[in-house]
Amino acid sequence: MARLPGATDRESVPDNARTFYDQIVESRSAMRGPVAHVLPYAPEAAARIAFLGNTLRRGSTLTPTQTELAICVAARARNQPYVWAAHSPTALANGISPEVIAVVNSRGPLDSVAEDEALIIQFGRELIEQHRVSEPTFEKVRARFGETGFVELSALMGYYMLIDTIITAMGIVPAVDAPKLSGLS
Repeated sequence: MARLPGATDRESVPDNARTFYDQIVESRSAMRGPVAHVLPYAPEAAARIAFLGNTLRRGSTLTPTQTELAICVAARARNQPYVWAAHSPTALANGISPEVIAVVNSRGPLDSVAEDEALIIQFGRELIEQHRVSEPTFEKVRARFGETGFVELSALMGYYMLIDTIITAMGIVPAVDAPKLSGLS
């Protein structure tokens, strides 16, 4: 159970949040997850968080497959079980193989992973776990995805760090039967 209740429907939010509720539902089709838990208390922030997430997930030069892999890498790097539970099935549905998901989950070696996928994984591991991006990795990401893709990939992973802090602070947990990150108790 989350520390503070989230929005469940339009009537569950204060009057000053209903316009933002409508905007979010129009852009996402459902109210759930961390945005739903921010909305009743900071409605404008929730709307901006949702807009940024929509932009980075659906309006970037990255493909849905690349985006979902990057989200899973960020979830693993932050040990974020809720994001992992929400996005590892979506990554699979978007063409990421179970073997690649297993490599991300176990923090395994990248030698068996296709070049594009390995590059996203390596970039995320450096950025989020090591708090730096090596020059060779930067150059490879820029060469493969362009400067726009580099910035979008960085922002996407950073967005999921924001989402992690909200989930962690609110105490939001995945469903009991949801996919699990390895090594977490």
